[in-house]
This record gives sequence, C-alpha cells and structure tokens, in this order.
Amino acid sequence: MIAAYVPIGTEPGGPDLPEVLAAHAPVLLPVLLPDGDLDWTRYTGPSSLAPAPRGLREPTGPRLGVAAIATAALILVPALAVDHRGHRLGKGGGSYDRALTRLPARVAAHPSPPVSSPPTSAPPPSRPPASVPPAAAPPASRPPASVPPAAAPPAAWPSPGAPPASAAAGFARSDISDLSVGWPARQLVVALLYDGELLDEVPGEPHDQPVDAVITPRGGFTLSRAVEWTK
Repeated sequence: MIAAYVPIGTEPGGPDLPEVLAAHAPVLLPVLLPDGDLDWTRYTGPSSLAPAPRGLREPTGPRLGVAAIATAALILVPALAVDHRGHRLGKGGGSYDRALTRLPARVAAHPSPPVSSPPTSAPPPSRPPASVPPAAAPPASRPPASVPPAAAPPAAWPSPGAPPASAAAGFARSDISDLSVGWPARQLVVALLYDGELLDEVPGEPHDQPVDAVITPRGGFTLSRAVEWTK
C-alpha cells in the first residue's frame, strides 16, 4: 500500500502521480479534515477525484479513518524544502506531522504535534524554482514544472509543457524502487522536491516528523541525520 497525495499546480510529480502509482500498488489519498488532520480514502481512478477547499483535489470514496496511513509501506509527502537531517518544511498546518505519528515505528519515537498550534516559524509563501540556489529568496509563485520523457528515469526537468505523468512515472519506476531497500520491512517516508529545495537546514519544531528520503530531478537520496547526503 502506498499513501500519496495529488500534487497541485507545479508540485513535483504532477497531477497524474496517483494514477501512475496505482499501477504498482494500491494507493491511499488524504482528505483534509476541518481540524487540519488527514483522513484517508482508497484511490480508484481519476474520476474519483473532486475539487476540494484550498485548491486541493481529493478522493470521494468511503473514508477509512485517520489511522489508515499505518497500513501503508511507502508514504509520499509534499514539502517546500527538506534538510540533510530529514527535517521537512511544510505549509504550516501540521497535518502530515500529525498523520506520520500514527506510523507504528514512530508512535514511541516522536510526540504528536499540537492539534491547534501551527509551527512558529512561518514557511515561505511559495517554493523557489528548481534553478534558483537554496539561499535565493522564493518568487511569488512556483515556476512551471517540466518533466523527463516517460521512457527514462528523471535526470533533469526539461522543457515546460511535457506531460506531468512522465515525471510521476519516473518517480514510481526508478527512484522509489532504488530507495526501497528493506521496504516493506519498514515504512519509508519520502518527500518529492525540486533540486533547489534540498537545504543545509530548515526551521523546525520538536514535534516535526522527519522524512527518510527525498526524490528530486537528480534522483533519490536517503538522508543522513548526521552530516551528509547519501545516494
């Protein structure tokens, strides 16, 4: 089982990511609850998605409950940035931090985040483009995503306008497989990023839940909590 999400706008992976992943394993998708927590629903195809608040696209099937994420062996999460320790910068709502505490291996290791308090460090209004160094200030909006040909794993993001499914296919076909050594013996949490979003350090709170790996246009990276990135 893969717990994923529907990328919006120019987020990495493209809007067809769930459909590509579903060719490899059953897929769970999140439904944002009024309190900011995440319920989960089984993805059954593009027609099962509907517009939702905040510009999201969410599944319309039966709700499986907030604990359903614990049934997934691979969890894909969105992020604005990640550092070498695995600290993830989200959009400030804490939804995924709360959800990830329900993974069996993390229940004892990480405290649950507060229900009503977002992180004190405000995230940037939008993510930087892939071509801008991490230190550069983010622009007002994210640049158009571009993707590699569907026949090859993503080594770079070529011209804008290529089918977003190509990027999703590359993620599902190559880098996720490369990162899944030992999977599903343990649950793997992976963030999808652009290259410029791998940072030396991102702000965090004690309750923030780290990721185990990231996938960027350059490939997949497992994270060292000490000093270095390792491929």
